[in-house]
Amino acid sequence: MHRLIVNKAAIARLLGIPAKRITRVEATPQGYAYFLDSGIYNTGIIPAAALVDEFIRFRQTSAEGLPEPTRINRTVWAIAGKRGEYFLEVQADAIACTCEDYTAQEGIPPGMRACKHGYRLLTALGFSGMGDYLGAIAKAS
Repeated sequence: MHRLIVNKAAIARLLGIPAKRITRVEATPQGYAYFLDSGIYNTGIIPAAALVDEFIRFRQTSAEGLPEPTRINRTVWAIAGKRGEYFLEVQADAIACTCEDYTAQEGIPPGMRACKHGYRLLTALGFSGMGDYLGAIAKAS
């Protein structure tokens, strides 16, 4: 699974602990094992599906405070971000963005790939998420 989905920060958010408490993460047949160093060595397993859900939830939540996107043309939108303006392109299988987060998601299948700017645009367009958007596209085809 992609490093942006499986990482110490995502597991820490799921557990409600600081990421620095996680010493390592390993893939197992049951999911992803995490190891904590808290004086007593602790471990646990997080199912892969929980990490995918966290990847989506974290970006959707991050999108909530973003400004309204501005339409440039039929398929291109702009949105202000922390590091300047980002451009989004509405595609049949994705909402592509010029931000670093979206670019770093190379290798994640298009239907799962989305940054907070993409989720903000989906909300502005009246969709609840990527699944809702992709379902609407499939129905229209």
